[in-house]
Amino acid sequence: MVNVFKKPLLHFLLIGGCVYLGQQWLQQPERPLIKGPSAQQIELIRKQWHSSTGRMPTEQQLQQMLADKVDEEILYREALKRQWHLTDSVIRQRLIGNMRFFNPQTQDDDDTLIDAAFEMNLHENDLVVRRRLIQLMKVLASVPVRQTQPAEGELQRLYLKKQKFQQQELKKQELQQQGLGQKAQYMESALISFSHIFIGSDKHPNPFSKAEKSLEQLTKTPAPVSKKFSDPFLLGLSFSALSEAQVDRYFGAGFARSLFSLEGLGKWSGPLESSYGVHLVFIEEKQAQRLKSFSQVEEQLRYQWRRSQEKEALRLMLTELRKQYEVSS
Repeated sequence: MVNVFKKPLLHFLLIGGCVYLGQQWLQQPERPLIKGPSAQQIELIRKQWHSSTGRMPTEQQLQQMLADKVDEEILYREALKRQWHLTDSVIRQRLIGNMRFFNPQTQDDDDTLIDAAFEMNLHENDLVVRRRLIQLMKVLASVPVRQTQPAEGELQRLYLKKQKFQQQELKKQELQQQGLGQKAQYMESALISFSHIFIGSDKHPNPFSKAEKSLEQLTKTPAPVSKKFSDPFLLGLSFSALSEAQVDRYFGAGFARSLFSLEGLGKWSGPLESSYGVHLVFIEEKQAQRLKSFSQVEEQLRYQWRRSQEKEALRLMLTELRKQYEVSS
């Protein structure tokens, strides 16, 4: 081993290799710098979030928004590198429209105006153009997965995952006594069929007292609806298979929650107050929320699966693009 390192030729090769690697490292192009949001910009982001949600963002939410801003800047610069601002018809029409707005009396044709717009770098300060270029980059990332199909059984696995989630939300709903709202996209709404007796607050000085007296008599009446007890109600006295949203649409906000919370079928209950007055109700049938069948949501699952694939493709593209930029805090 000692004899090997005493050979002049080997010394020459080692030194030459080190010099070459050093030169290559020194000649590497400097990565473009992206400055992170300033303190003023961060505060503006906080205020915008508060304005739209009614609360201040958590630290995790804030960091995610700041990372998104950096990603958007990278996508914007990459689109400019590809000179899409020169070829995209939407951007072209936007800039031509801006030029005509600045000078309504101009007689220049579109080609002259677009050339002038680029000479003035109008595309660099237009928010619509910026968003369009970012959108084009996101479309580019999604192209490879646009025609892909989920593997066999993938949608079924996603369906079971959604099923488990919805069941957990239903348990929370039972504890919190509130609806699932937008989380219930894979659920069939709870339904109720009922009849009611209406006692208008404009016709009776004490509608609740009137309702209680009527309830005593209705409990002795076998028929679900006795019109002689009810004031006229424009929408009728019987309803079939209404969701909570539909009940509130007919009777006013909050009535559905009171109605669905009543226990027991086939008996008169109440009184319940609505936007119109007081009601006694006879519940004929209730159907609890339940998960939609796979066939009912298959297309929705397919769409969500593809969206997740597109997001992953964008994430991978940004991972590679970030290596080409220097981000300062």
